[in-house]
Amino acid sequence: MPRTGLPATRQVGSVQRAVAVLDALADGGTELGTNEIARRTGVNASSISRLLATLTDAGLVQHLPSTGRYRL
Repeated sequence: MPRTGLPATRQVGSVQRAVAVLDALADGGTELGTNEIARRTGVNASSISRLLATLTDAGLVQHLPSTGRYRL
């Protein structure tokens, strides 16, 4: 396929879901639990759990062990 110089139009689903998690946490204004993030994003809770683990490991999200919730 020839290069056009334009940005790609296809998107990566897992990145879109991770951004949705970050947006939910930013919009929430407080810490949120896995199920609340799932409700806000429309992504199932097991996927949210894995995304949160990845985002936490990357230092983008903080897990609060005392409540089990997450925040930016």
